[in-house]
Amino acid sequence: MAVLPENHTPSEAVAFDIRMERIDLSPSVHRILSAGMQEPGTFHAITLFRNSLTSPGDPNRDPSVAIAAGRTVDARS
Repeated sequence: MAVLPENHTPSEAVAFDIRMERIDLSPSVHRILSAGMQEPGTFHAITLFRNSLTSPGDPNRDPSVAIAAGRTVDARS
């Protein structure tokens, strides 16, 4: 069974939850986490992605859209 490391980031916690619920989404989660963003952008992107899973037609279901939004957050910080 997978275990969330004790010293995890907020983004890693969201990613862990997604993977535990939907292992088929691991490639998309990995893509977001490895996009080279800072923690604020990564957290924003992974949260948008997670929220899109229950909103049919949400464009953030595409990891590249969520990543672009995360990069916008990083650019402002």
